Amino acid sequence: MVWPDGRTLTLHDGVVSEPATADGRVVLWLPGEPIEGERSWERVGNVPHAAVTTEQGICSTTATAVRTRRVAGSPLTRLLRRFGRSTSGRTWTLPDGTTVEQWGPRRADLRLAWAEDETCPLDEARVRAVWPECWEVRAVGRNLLLVSGLDLERPASSSGSAPAAAVPESTVLRAERLLAVARASADPRRDAIALADLGLAFLEEGNPQRARDGLEEALAAARRVGDPAREADVLLGLGQALIALGEHGSARQMLDRALSLARSLGDRYTEKAVLEHLGFVQVAFADHAGALATFEQALALAVELRDSQHVVNLLWLAAIQNAELGDRDRAIAFGQQAVDLLRRLAKPQANWYAWHLALYHASAPGATLAAPPDTFLTSVVASTARPEAPAPPGLLRMARTATEAMFKFVGSGFKTTDDATYRGRLQVCSTCEHHTGLRCRICGCFTAAKAKLFHEACPAGRWPN
Repeated sequence: MVWPDGRTLTLHDGVVSEPATADGRVVLWLPGEPIEGERSWERVGNVPHAAVTTEQGICSTTATAVRTRRVAGSPLTRLLRRFGRSTSGRTWTLPDGTTVEQWGPRRADLRLAWAEDETCPLDEARVRAVWPECWEVRAVGRNLLLVSGLDLERPASSSGSAPAAAVPESTVLRAERLLAVARASADPRRDAIALADLGLAFLEEGNPQRARDGLEEALAAARRVGDPAREADVLLGLGQALIALGEHGSARQMLDRALSLARSLGDRYTEKAVLEHLGFVQVAFADHAGALATFEQALALAVELRDSQHVVNLLWLAAIQNAELGDRDRAIAFGQQAVDLLRRLAKPQANWYAWHLALYHASAPGATLAAPPDTFLTSVVASTARPEAPAPPGLLRMARTATEAMFKFVGSGFKTTDDATYRGRLQVCSTCEHHTGLRCRICGCFTAAKAKLFHEACPAGRWPN
């Protein structure tokens, strides 16, 4: 089957099409949410001359979209538009004669999809099996779906060309799109989840104030719908944002409430994450003995839940607190357990931690750092792990700090997965009860980024090998 002729498409109510052009381009107008009180539409069209690919019985072609709104005539609205988000000033005339203007940037993370066999209906589950990384699947007509939020770096299948080039969306932009979808669904629980994801996306991108604002809105939404599990998740995120802002007293209040909710719900995953961050608050107040006890509680839960990566993190955090308390033997013992586990898990950062542990073991006044392992970016190491004459506990803190910085860069020497593995991982996440649509509640990671790293694993052990 080839790309359907736009003149014969059966579209859903509210969706209209422009007359098909000579180059086979089809343009659809989809109704959207109002913008500042004005009606809006999304102008979606297939890319001219782009190939039609077929995968698992689904035909598709690349598409682009521009959000538009009605050009209003009042002086006030014109003034608002002048200072608004319209990026090009471009206008169109809808088939019904309405004049609209562009509002926001052009999107190129889309595909229009339809079933190769028209007698076999195409539904969202089939689409997500092919594109597990997508953020929304919208039915726009009989046997015609719009797939958005695709991974633009994904290679094309052998039957067609690559998608149109565009800059991949940031985590924040993806979270904003998921929030728009949630609000269009009129599902308040979905809205609370998406608000929490957006807040944590801001935190991930280094904007804790925006994160705090978003998470406070998410907290109100979770309480309105009476969802204590979601409330605990949001309180944990809010605690993280407040820690980043240096408001440790307020962070403790949020985390204490989250811990109480998690324990009342029997949610062990949230409980261990909250305990870890309560430990960070105690560290900020220089309560190293209290932090050690809290990290050990979290460690016991991580071992019980078989969350190996969290076990490593908590072992190392316990090592740091023992070093702060002057207990060198226990610090080395905890640190060595972390290194041994990293090596059993074949983690690339094992040598990095071992190097810092050896330096701590042999540390003396005036000790200096040797060259770091070759497997990491020198530029990152230089900016995060090369202070003058570090104190012994600092040697252990630096290993964790520098490794966190390195993990922000997929290209920092870490092996990435092939396309099939990446898609397989995301497909598992898309059907998991712990996945919010953007991140994993067990480990707190944004899955689109984590799934690309070869050495990473699902904390629940569900990813295919």
